[in-house]
Amino acid sequence: MSDPRQGLGRAGETVAAQYLQDAGYTVLERNRRSEGGEIDIVARDTSGAIVFVEVRTRRGPGGAVSALESVDAAKQERLLSGAAAYLADHVDPSGADLPARIDVIAVATNRRGGLAVARHVRNAVEA
Repeated sequence: MSDPRQGLGRAGETVAAQYLQDAGYTVLERNRRSEGGEIDIVARDTSGAIVFVEVRTRRGPGGAVSALESVDAAKQERLLSGAAAYLADHVDPSGADLPARIDVIAVATNRRGGLAVARHVRNAVEA
């Protein structure tokens, strides 16, 4: 029997991935695990930057706000660690640093009861 929260999280990640693709991003990986931690979505934006996306999904009133607030200092450290591990594994052939950032996407219940992206915060976590 699966955990309902895991199912909700997976559904939110699917909504977020589609949102990013619709915005012109290329989704490179989902649920990337490394020693540094897990990154929900790794994508490339339209400028070519690598974007590490943390997806937080909530149901009920205030879902978007509570989703964003749930990215606490400890989670931010894990995101930074996971991003650093990814970048170490994907070195630019020229030796230049790859442009990168960490975004947070809040997915919440919409008026029809389905899930939708409620907020996309770019550069949500500073190195």
